[in-house]
Amino acid sequence: MKKSVFLFPGQGAQYGGMAGKEFLNTPQSIRIFNKASAILGYDLRKICEEADENQLRDTLITQPAVFVTSYIHFEHVKYLLPTAQFMAGHSLGEYTALVCANAISFEDALRLVQKRAELMKNATVSGTMAAVNKVDPRFVACICAEVSAPGAQVSIGAYNSNDQTVITGNHQGVKLVSNRCLALNGVVTPLKVSSPFHSQLMKVAADSFRDDLHSVNFQKPTCKVISNTTGLPFNEANDIVDNLTAQLTNPIQWVQTVNYLRKNGVCFFTEIGPGKTLKNLLRGTPGLIASSTDNQKDLNALADVLKTSVASVATLITTCLGIAMSIRNNNNDIQEYQVGMVEPYRSIKKLQWKLEQEGAYPSPQDIREAVDNFCKILRTKKIGETEEKYWLETLFAETGTLNLMPDYAEMLR
Repeated sequence: MKKSVFLFPGQGAQYGGMAGKEFLNTPQSIRIFNKASAILGYDLRKICEEADENQLRDTLITQPAVFVTSYIHFEHVKYLLPTAQFMAGHSLGEYTALVCANAISFEDALRLVQKRAELMKNATVSGTMAAVNKVDPRFVACICAEVSAPGAQVSIGAYNSNDQTVITGNHQGVKLVSNRCLALNGVVTPLKVSSPFHSQLMKVAADSFRDDLHSVNFQKPTCKVISNTTGLPFNEANDIVDNLTAQLTNPIQWVQTVNYLRKNGVCFFTEIGPGKTLKNLLRGTPGLIASSTDNQKDLNALADVLKTSVASVATLITTCLGIAMSIRNNNNDIQEYQVGMVEPYRSIKKLQWKLEQEGAYPSPQDIREAVDNFCKILRTKKIGETEEKYWLETLFAETGTLNLMPDYAEMLR
């Protein structure tokens, strides 16, 4: 079955007038902007509508602006697209992914993003970053290792794609590596930053930020969120603090993230937020469909593709059917089995057939009907409360739909 991932961009995705989309000006979107402005202490919506690119380069503005705008994009499309089994965010975007996967509240995440921006803006160590294209990342890493020395610290800041690597460090170190890469016919683009993000030079800021992270109540994500530092899913809520701290001093493992997703059956990669930075990083990758919610043509094309793929795309409905058939049965009462297993299973199967005929994806009402029938099946098979809870958690984790079922979310806490 084909699976889906929602990708959230980081700093660098911003552009002037990025709040101009019609859906960013609905009453719901305005309420989110107003909530954010109250926390930040300034009118974020006005900035996202009117600020030019020079104003948006200030990381104190950029990080909250990209985070909030991306979250509003998600609120707009979450019922328009198939539910994603995975989420991942690039650097700052990891915070958006964690909010959308219900691991942290929007308000707490925004306060962390604001604090993160302040620490990065006021970092005592001066430095810079640059994107290197057309040089093998392994060569770039070797050059960094050869060049780096006291007074010329430099390292990999992000493995973005097989063709793009970001280097980070103090000015001398980045300059030396840039010159070596240019000599190899590479393309080097300096980034408009004032600190060496994602390097060991940010350790003081990272240590300070850890205390802020510990002040927040994280929950286990309701779908698989891929960590920037490991390229693997967060397993527990406790993992989140360690990984978000490490993110400030370690390279972003975006290539490893994409490889993990592809190995786990992800076909649809949808960037949710301003711009199309992450979509562009996937350009030329075979066997996947990449799109951006910032581009209406992309959304229309994706909708057309999805209509013809309903039968082969993994959804909560198909996952219910698969799990229900795989669970052992401990109920020998034929009548109970007929009423509590066969009939609910047929109801879910009928719902899947209807969706395939209509070329549609499950609505919240469809999801509710399927989960309720799934629970009847679990109870009828008499597998015990512990295993019932395990399979419910598995269902929601694999489909990322727990946020649509607040009563079940409360039950599973």
